[in-house]
Amino acid sequence: MALKELLVKLAASLIEHEVRHQLNNRGIDLDAFERQLKELLEAANRPRGQNPFLIGTPVQSPAAAFRTLGLPASSSPEEIKARYRKLICDNHPDKHGNSQASNKKLGDIISAYKTLQECGRA
Repeated sequence: MALKELLVKLAASLIEHEVRHQLNNRGIDLDAFERQLKELLEAANRPRGQNPFLIGTPVQSPAAAFRTLGLPASSSPEEIKARYRKLICDNHPDKHGNSQASNKKLGDIISAYKTLQECGRA
């Protein structure tokens, strides 16, 4: 085994040990944490429509994303980012009693911004 491979394994082992130590000190159930982490990693590899951790409906087009954010299509990346941040703050579920409607609205805003990022507009 090459030296580089050994160093990578050693570093991974040390990181894993430190993470387990920190979680244990905070009283976090390690098995539950590991299960949740595996679920997140599996979900991250799923296609967008099948990912249960992406809330809201995926925005299909940049035009729909601009409508969701309430911006004209001619908006600059700085305007898009500023509007996104304002909407995130204004529609955060913590401000609205963590209701299902506010969670969906927040998910729609995030999805719209991601759509604009993917097409290079934000």
